[in-house]
Amino acid sequence: MKTYWSAFLSLLFFTMLTGCGNEQFGTGGQSSNDSVPSVSAFSAQSCSTYTLIKPKVDVLYVVDNSASSYYLSNDVKTALRNTVDSLSRDFDYRVIGTPLIQTANGNEDYQVMTNSTDLAGIPGSPKRIQTSSEFTFFSNPGGGGYERGLNRVYGFVNYHKGALLRNNAYTLVVLLSNGRDADVEAQSPYGNGESIYNASNFSIALNNLKSVKNSLQAQQFRFVSVTAHSNCNSGWFSSLKSYVQMSKEIYNVSGGSDQDGDSSPDAYDLCGGGVSSIFASVNSAIKQVVIAHGYRFWPITFAENNVTPMSINTRETPTPGEPITGRHFVRFTNLLNYPDCVLVTSVSKTEVFNYVVLPKKPLLPVTVKVNGVEIPQSALNTGSVGTSQTLNIKFSPANTPPVMRTGFMIQITDPNYYYKSGDNVESLYTPAGI
Repeated sequence: MKTYWSAFLSLLFFTMLTGCGNEQFGTGGQSSNDSVPSVSAFSAQSCSTYTLIKPKVDVLYVVDNSASSYYLSNDVKTALRNTVDSLSRDFDYRVIGTPLIQTANGNEDYQVMTNSTDLAGIPGSPKRIQTSSEFTFFSNPGGGGYERGLNRVYGFVNYHKGALLRNNAYTLVVLLSNGRDADVEAQSPYGNGESIYNASNFSIALNNLKSVKNSLQAQQFRFVSVTAHSNCNSGWFSSLKSYVQMSKEIYNVSGGSDQDGDSSPDAYDLCGGGVSSIFASVNSAIKQVVIAHGYRFWPITFAENNVTPMSINTRETPTPGEPITGRHFVRFTNLLNYPDCVLVTSVSKTEVFNYVVLPKKPLLPVTVKVNGVEIPQSALNTGSVGTSQTLNIKFSPANTPPVMRTGFMIQITDPNYYYKSGDNVESLYTPAGI
């Protein structure tokens, strides 16, 4: 963190000379002592700031609605709905649900729930819902046919990119199925539950998903599979060669690091019942966006009050703002950016005086000493000392502001004997008429 020093400002303060005369009655001499306040030092430190932006997070649930989804237990279905509510409220999110087997409504068959004020690309009711309990996962049957989940994901994302699915967001696809992608894992003719891997179709699906990732300019693009990693239940098929492998391949180019070292990143095994932990690592992988503020002006809070206040937008980036009304500002040639701090220091100007004030009319001569050193009588003008006056006793800086005193004045005529801030002035005299 940098600290900027500024000592360019000299402050002017109203300086009062305090007399503490020790008066004696009778014919004896008296003395008057004036202590002139020393110069004052001031400093103030403050720091630049930032804006915390909720990151945009778009989550697309692609949920098995095939005949085989009948074999998914109610616990699994409930757990999936609960994952919606585990998404961090610190995100600006859109949660979208669509069936895995495309229905007659095609890519227009979806629901969306959001906490965002940005509603661009989001239709109204009934597609827009308010709570996770309104999601109709598993309620839109797709009938029979091959399960082509990877192609379905690509088609939906490509159709809605830049609108329902926002650019520059964290885009997470969550696919839930107890089956496998038939384009990549064809049914083995031997009836043993195994599949025949189609490397060419997998490569096409991978390149398709990479292309929509790039089109979205996604902060991260993840393909989270919630599928069986073995043929553990009746009606379930292992998806190790299709969905599980795609999760790994997409994770490797996602820009994420929260599951580095995992042999199957972003792949959750339905056989192990790990649905509820889907967002445990994903939430921590999504970072809030800190937008640093850049400042052109910085207020000096302890400046003198003889300048008319003005209002200035102190912040220049990301937008002009943070107006402050003050009398003096530091202007930076290069912007002061978060997290830098600035320390402004100043000392008051040294004030010089050429009049000595006595509380009583004196008999002449009067002895005047500054810091114990006597001023020669030839350097003193006592011509007006017999009459009480009100004068500005300060020589410089003249009238900024003046120091007005009332009393019997002796003028110091020789600049070599003027006194200044911090000096002690002693006057020895006999009062007249005593």
